[in-house]
Formats: sequence, C-alpha cells, structure tokens
Amino acid sequence: MKHPEHQEWLKKFTSKSGKEITSWTPENVQQRLEATYLKFGHEAARGLAFGVLLYRHASEVAHGTVFGTLFSWGAMEFGEPLTSPSDIGRFRRKELRSLMKVVSYSLESLIRIVSSEIRTEDLALGAEKARIDYYRQRDADT
Repeated sequence: MKHPEHQEWLKKFTSKSGKEITSWTPENVQQRLEATYLKFGHEAARGLAFGVLLYRHASEVAHGTVFGTLFSWGAMEFGEPLTSPSDIGRFRRKELRSLMKVVSYSLESLIRIVSSEIRTEDLALGAEKARIDYYRQRDADT
C-alpha cells in the first residue's frame, strides 16, 4: 500500500466507518431497475426483474436462513406437502425448470440491453428467437 494510487483506491472503496464498500452504486436494486427501464424500455429490461426473484431465494439459501432451508427442502410448497423422496425429486425438477426460465429471461434482457448499447440489433433478435424456438420445441415434445 506504499503506492499513492493504492492509497487512493483504498479511500475510494472504504466507508467512513472503515468498512469495505461493496456496491458499485448508491442506488438500491429497485432504483437500478427503474433507471434501466427508463433508458432501455420495458420490452428490453423486463427480464431483469426475474433476476431479482432468483437473487432473493438464492441469497436466503446461501445464507442458511430458516426460510432458505425450508424453501430448499420444499417445505414452502403450500397445499402440496412433500412426503416421499419422489415428491422431493418432483419438487427439485420443478424448481430447476423455474430456475432455467428465470435465468433465460434475465439473460435475454441483458443481451437486448447490450445489443442496444453496441447498436447490434441482430444480437437482440437472436436472443428472442432462441427463447421462441425453445418454447416451440418444448410444446411440441409434450
């Protein structure tokens, strides 16, 4: 930490109380989403809201909260008690399908936003086509 540049970085990423500043912006998640919606529009950014849903549950599970533990074992499935290993297996498959859907919608939005920023419409159209093709194929398989 002898270099002046390092001292400058340390000041920049240390709060007044001496703790590390881990957020890249002072806005909360809702404010960040609103700013994204304003800049890129609802159509491009709507999938990012799904990412918030994913984060909420993943954070609970990762931090070992009571809710996270109960959720990960399927105990939050009201009206559908899990009473056997096969029930837990069905719950896990359902959750993985939901996870893939949330991740894909979030990624599609990110691709649309990047496409807008770098002015490459083909990228956004490709992301949309991938989603449409997936659901068309899935529906044909059932």
